Amino acid sequence: MPDEDDPRKLVLAWDPSANDDLDELFARVRDRTSSKEDHAFFDFAMLDRFISRVYRGEQVEPWILEWMADTCYKVLMGGAWDEEIISPGKADLPPKEKRYQRDLAIYCDATNLANDEHIAITDALQVVSEWHSVSYETARAAYYRFKKQLGDRVSKKAEEP
Repeated sequence: MPDEDDPRKLVLAWDPSANDDLDELFARVRDRTSSKEDHAFFDFAMLDRFISRVYRGEQVEPWILEWMADTCYKVLMGGAWDEEIISPGKADLPPKEKRYQRDLAIYCDATNLANDEHIAITDALQVVSEWHSVSYETARAAYYRFKKQLGDRVSKKAEEP
């Protein structure tokens, strides 16, 4: 439903008593006849089905349980809920913004690890590259991108030998 103040923004109101037409949505997605709107609501539809069935004491389809387990696993491994479960109406970040956020996270993680564990930044970058599933070279480039911008104000202890 559109937001009254900003019609370009969607506001989601979950109504557990609403008719369940999710089988039709799932069929359209499976058959590749779905619309852009179907994809925008897909993750929330999965959650709706999971929650509704659990609260009614009904059996949840194995593929929905697997999706839920995969989603929770990604969050436990460091992912953010709002990145793993796509909200309808949420604008996706452009690729440049995603890279910026990833690089900043790598810089912060490497700096904190080097400072907390009293290890060389090269060793911290090796660990952090695994955390973020990127190559060492990508992690190193991300680190130095922000080190140049922030200077020694933030990473005094985290110097590369």
